[in-house]
Amino acid sequence: MTTKLVEGANVLKHFVPDLVTLREQDPFTLILQTGIWLPLEAYAEWPIMLPWSVRDLSCRSAGGVRKELWSSPDQRGYCLDDNSFIKGTARSLSIVAPEGHPLAGAKMARGFTAAHIWREVGQPVLASRIPLLYSFIPNLVWLPNAVAKLTDYEGQAFQRAAQQISVALFRNAPVAPPLQRVADEAWEMIGAQAQPDPDTQEKIDRIGVNRFTASAAFYRTRRKRVDEILSALRAIECGEPIRKKVVSSRYTIGLPNVAPPARVELYGWLQRFQG
Repeated sequence: MTTKLVEGANVLKHFVPDLVTLREQDPFTLILQTGIWLPLEAYAEWPIMLPWSVRDLSCRSAGGVRKELWSSPDQRGYCLDDNSFIKGTARSLSIVAPEGHPLAGAKMARGFTAAHIWREVGQPVLASRIPLLYSFIPNLVWLPNAVAKLTDYEGQAFQRAAQQISVALFRNAPVAPPLQRVADEAWEMIGAQAQPDPDTQEKIDRIGVNRFTASAAFYRTRRKRVDEILSALRAIECGEPIRKKVVSSRYTIGLPNVAPPARVELYGWLQRFQG
C-alpha cells in the first residue's frame, strides 16, 4: 500500500484558503493545525536527536563564494549542518493526525520547514548553534514554509505560541533516566519562560496535535551514529586510522584534525547518549 505524500502548501491551503489573511490567523490554532511534532516516545528515548551536530548556515559554499564545509567537524568536533540532517530525520516518518486531517496517515512532501522554536536564549549564539538545543526535540516543529517564517520574529505572537505549545507538550513528559539530566539542562538553558500553561493545554485538547511516528530504525540509527563517532575518537586517541566512514567523508577526514582537548570534551558529551 502506497503512503500518500502531502505538501506543506496544500496543508496550509486546507486551513487558510486565502493566504492574504495568514497573519490574521490565531497563532495557536494555525500552528496546531499545520505543524507536525516529534512523538513523546522519541523525546523519552532521544531528547536530543543529533547530539553530534550543530547548525551553521555558513557551512554551505553559497554558489562557490566560500569553501563547502557542510558535514565537516567544527573546531569542537561537532558536525556542521544547515538543517539538512534535521529535515532528513523526519522525511521517512508517517504522521498521526486528527481524523479528517490532510496529514492523517501521510508522510511529508515538499514545502515544510523544520523550524527552531527558540532562537535567542541568553547565549552569545543562537540556540541552533548550541549542541544541547539544535536538535532538542521540544525545540523543533515542522511547519509549512509560510507559517515557519512567521515564527522567526523574536518575541512575536507566532513564536510565543509555538513555544507555549511545545512547553505544554514536552515540559513534564518523562525522559529515560540516563538522559533526564540532559533534558533538564536543555530546559534550563531555554529559561524561565518554559512553564506549562493551562490555557495552551486546553487549546491542544480541543484542536489536536499532529505527530510523527518513530520507527525502530529511528532509534537504531541514532545509537549507531553515536557508537561510530565514539569509536572513531578512541581510534584517534590511540593513534590509529579511522577504518570506515563516520557521518560523512568530510567528517571522517576532519575529525583527526580537531584539537585533542575538544575531542575529549566531545567524547564525554556523546558518552551520555550511549545508554
